Amino acid sequence: MSLWDPVQPAHVFAAVHEYDELGQSRFLEKYGFAPARAYRLLIDDRSYDSKAILGAAYGYATGRALSSHQFSGGVSNNGAAWALLRLGFEVARAANTAVSPGPRRAVSGRTARRVENTSSMVARQAVDVVLVGCVKKKRPKASPARELYTSPLFDKRRRYAEASGRPWFILSALHGLLDPDRTIEPYDMYLARQTAAYRRRWAAQVIADLAAAVGQLEGRVVEIHAGASYVDPLEPLLKAAGARTKTPLRGLTQGQHLAWYGTHLATPTAPDRRPDLDLDAEAGVAISALTGMEPAPASEFPWGRTDLKSPGLYAWWVDSRGGSDLGLSTTNQRTLVYAGQAGATRWPSGARSGATLLSRISGQHLRGRISSSTLRQTLAALLRDPLSLRLEAPGVLTSDSEQRLTTWIRDRLAASVWPTHHPDHLHDIEHRVIRRLDPPLNLAGASSNDVRARLAAGRRALNLPTG
Repeated sequence: MSLWDPVQPAHVFAAVHEYDELGQSRFLEKYGFAPARAYRLLIDDRSYDSKAILGAAYGYATGRALSSHQFSGGVSNNGAAWALLRLGFEVARAANTAVSPGPRRAVSGRTARRVENTSSMVARQAVDVVLVGCVKKKRPKASPARELYTSPLFDKRRRYAEASGRPWFILSALHGLLDPDRTIEPYDMYLARQTAAYRRRWAAQVIADLAAAVGQLEGRVVEIHAGASYVDPLEPLLKAAGARTKTPLRGLTQGQHLAWYGTHLATPTAPDRRPDLDLDAEAGVAISALTGMEPAPASEFPWGRTDLKSPGLYAWWVDSRGGSDLGLSTTNQRTLVYAGQAGATRWPSGARSGATLLSRISGQHLRGRISSSTLRQTLAALLRDPLSLRLEAPGVLTSDSEQRLTTWIRDRLAASVWPTHHPDHLHDIEHRVIRRLDPPLNLAGASSNDVRARLAAGRRALNLPTG
């Protein structure tokens, strides 16, 4: 575990954006840092105080910025320069001699030059992502996010996003980036009424979660259908990450929004499902892959594998000590507790998902928050007392609690995976696999027992949906 595990490039970009807005003196005064003496962060034609930027970036990632005395500024392990290099940024000594980034190629932050080959860049430029803003009117009970918001405006936004056939997400003032299929409770929060600091942290986390869900943002076209309070903090960070933005409704009134959708809604072109695929046989292949090999430790993910940038199924296994923490009666060295999918096509719209095994496990399960991961929600519901987890808002853990949960996952869990080239059938295959394996921590469609009853009660105690 590294101090800097919660920090992603988007958090650094957010700190840089604030530095540009405040100027050096006010930024350093705000966060309590002196000007950098040895190492500076280089972004395009500008240089920044590397240690102060990283301390502020930690605040964007966790809600609590680090002070100068809590870490060093150099290239030693866990120093600021070391951490920035590991994230792919360019760092220079005060004498302007660039520091070698070692195994990772240095990239310029604002241009975010890709470290992958040209063919990958061309492929990614063709992928759009649609972001739609939440609205005030909601159903009175927990619902999938795509169904929770009920206004005519949101209905048109959702239909437009689904008709695009592209990965799409909801921008929530409380939850940040929401997968449309994630079930959440109704809430009341308006982003425009939050502080500027909250909106900056919110935008940084949205960008980090988006990169975790769809991969590198360089070259992607991100289309935003939301009000200015959502677009304004997001747009500079998306551009800093190398994405291009489209805001077709900028400056229009709500009535003009509705009229625009009336002329731009199209019938989605759903991908064809393979009629000849034997789903029961495919589920058998998946089960063999998930259970036939020794699970790999979560702490060592991605285990040197190169086939994880694809859709697929995953299974999580707990060791005997972790099983005891969860209240499971097992003495096995490894016990299967949970299974799920990444990257399944969304039906009936046929919208493609941008998620992969790599992005789901790394960005949401291992480094995410309970608001972006059903697995983390499930574990938090059972580990609230053993890990002394605390809430800072309904359904939101404190940053310290999230870190304790992350440490427990890395220490106690292992995973097995099954990559696939059939995302259009992945939901059907997942249902068959879960029905046959019956992992004790999966709730949807499962029979009730003591463990699942405790799990449902624990989720209610954390103000999380129980369905």
